[in-house]
Amino acid sequence: MAIKNKIFFFLIFLLLTTNITNPQGIKEVTGFGDSLFQLNENYAALNEYQRAFFFSSNYDDKAELSKKIADCYISVNELGLAYDYYDTALYYSAHDSTEIEYQLGKILCLILEKDFGYALLKLDELEVGTNEYFSARKNLFTGICNFGLEKYDEAYNYFYKSLNPNDSLLNAKLDQLFDGRKTLMRPYPAVATTMSVFIPGSGQAYAGDFKDGINSLLLLGTLAYIALYTPVLNFWVIFPFFYRYYIGGILNANNLAKERKKEKQYDCYVGLMKILKENGYLKTLFNLNTKQGHYNAYLKNSVSGADVLLSFSFLFYKKYISSQDVDACVFHPTCSAYMIGSINKNGFFIGFLNGFDRLLRCHSFVNEHDYPCNLVTKKCYDPF
Repeated sequence: MAIKNKIFFFLIFLLLTTNITNPQGIKEVTGFGDSLFQLNENYAALNEYQRAFFFSSNYDDKAELSKKIADCYISVNELGLAYDYYDTALYYSAHDSTEIEYQLGKILCLILEKDFGYALLKLDELEVGTNEYFSARKNLFTGICNFGLEKYDEAYNYFYKSLNPNDSLLNAKLDQLFDGRKTLMRPYPAVATTMSVFIPGSGQAYAGDFKDGINSLLLLGTLAYIALYTPVLNFWVIFPFFYRYYIGGILNANNLAKERKKEKQYDCYVGLMKILKENGYLKTLFNLNTKQGHYNAYLKNSVSGADVLLSFSFLFYKKYISSQDVDACVFHPTCSAYMIGSINKNGFFIGFLNGFDRLLRCHSFVNEHDYPCNLVTKKCYDPF
């Protein structure tokens, strides 16, 4: 009985593979993959392309299928695999034009990974000849790499070369967009940091956030006043807190300046993509990370007066005190977010005890083997 089952499955497999191994079958599978890819069913399309690649014996077909597989991997942000499949396409390619296309595909992967330096090196090595399309793509990629490296003068020159010289309207729009390119370098993070070292809050004000600057100055001024004029809470009690918020204010000024620069860069890049009429993967390259803590939800979900007061206190702490602190918490979510979340979930008494327990566990000797740890942020995941 087992032998009969094996023979049956072998015959089914033979029937299926016979249908796909002929050129017409491979063409049908590839076409089905193309339709899935158009519908953004990237993993399903990937499966069809890989099946066609496996059974194909024609080098040109394998090269084209490798490119399609690479495109699928780019769509799902698996850039390392996409890069490898463009390499595979190069191996099977027998035409100069397709080789240039696959080389540009590899460089696109590097750009999407924001490895602009290495991408520039590969662009310098790439020979595109007199082909206008490939020359325009090479200039576009080179311009984007320089833009990402904040070399805006060089970026402008390459963007200008990527445009049709006879299209005066687009060239004029590009000139107008890059007229203020020197302002893309400001505010300078080093200046913001130095200002906050000497005058707390001045770096944040320079970076454009006057409220945060005033907040930093008032917080440190209040701590200094308490240390000088309150005998019970003398300088040695207050100093650790003063030091944390002083350093936190300096770091905050630096981060604010970097964020303002990124916002300017993003706005310029959005305008640039409209001028260049680029709607592919490059369009969202410099998108801003707008992920923020939705702390207002704690206040909205509060029911009793005590919950409202507690949630309001939490929001005040997050906005005006915690925002000036150094990133000292070893956990995600932070201890303050953990406590308020636990109180909302378990009630005031149990939630407060859970939050107090978290505070006792939050120290530099936390064993990473006891908690799931993010290797990038170095934060241990400990949900309430």
